[in-house]
Amino acid sequence: MRNKSIFYISYGVASALVIWSLQELFLYLLNAISFIPKELTIALFGALTGGLFGALMAIMEGFFTGSKYLVNRGVRVGALIGLLAGSIGFLLTSHTAFLENVGISNNVIQILLNSIRWIVIALCVGIALGIRDKNSLSTTRGIIAGLLTGVIGGTAISTIAFYIQSPMISRGLGLLVLTVLFSFSIYRLSHFGRKIWLKTLNGNLEGMDIELSKEIHIFGTQDNDDINLQDYQEVQQSHAKLIRYFDNYSLVDNDPFCQTFVNFRVVKEQFLKNGDVIKIGTALFQYCTVN
Repeated sequence: MRNKSIFYISYGVASALVIWSLQELFLYLLNAISFIPKELTIALFGALTGGLFGALMAIMEGFFTGSKYLVNRGVRVGALIGLLAGSIGFLLTSHTAFLENVGISNNVIQILLNSIRWIVIALCVGIALGIRDKNSLSTTRGIIAGLLTGVIGGTAISTIAFYIQSPMISRGLGLLVLTVLFSFSIYRLSHFGRKIWLKTLNGNLEGMDIELSKEIHIFGTQDNDDINLQDYQEVQQSHAKLIRYFDNYSLVDNDPFCQTFVNFRVVKEQFLKNGDVIKIGTALFQYCTVN
């Protein structure tokens, strides 16, 4: 994963295709139902869009790090907050036609007002990332990414919808802009305020940086382990843990068969310093700190 931006952009593209296809299926089914009020249709469509966007963006880090715990928590938090934000955001801007009634027909103003729904969704999903991680730094990054995505992406989506006559194509292009921009923003902001992290040196997670911010991080094969190593050999359940002491971490071995190493020497507990190589089973990490 030397050029990780490609992976995040690809994830954004795939997310857009998933949301777009489900949106079109939803609209196709709605066409067969004529008794649903317009306001409810708008709210449901917004909830679908926001819920899918929130869930897919909130599981992104878990997807790349192989953490089922992050994926499961991301789905719950992201989908719920995205659903609420989507329904509220779409309802807030469902009456932009009132501008014509009060004599305002400026296209730029209509585009900006229509982009509000995307600002609401992206900002709320950004906050959901912080709730998922229970981390103020993740919240800050999420808010910044959400604002950037909402303002830039929302304006782009509204502009696309205004100039492209086909609603289906404009929806697809708009979602592509939104998901790629949000995914890339999260990637670019991943170093913001970062102090301590692990660089994965081998296996399926090679090249991935795992930020350390909690009091305790667990290495293991269980779904709720912070650093899930089920794809590596010789790793036990809750194999080892990192415990924070002031501004650094100590590695504590939980494996009775002594498969925990620092700089390739067996340890039961070892205070870590920048550059140390950690070996858990067959998984290799480098402990990194900001100098």
